[in-house]
Amino acid sequence: MRVVFCGGGTGGHVYPALTVARALMQRWPVTILYVGVRGKIDQELVAREGIDFKAVTARPLRTGTLPGT
Repeated sequence: MRVVFCGGGTGGHVYPALTVARALMQRWPVTILYVGVRGKIDQELVAREGIDFKAVTARPLRTGTLPGT
């Protein structure tokens, strides 16, 4: 089984994902990939768990009213 996790660069996203990943790895033969933001805490935490990490470039989502509305 292959599973992909992703998060937003904070511990609030990473720790729950890693908990689920650990549970999956204990029960089944599974390949896990974590997709996260380069240079954020998730990259370091995921590496400690020995899980493959794919870095993406991301920035905050702009919110508010759209121009012309």
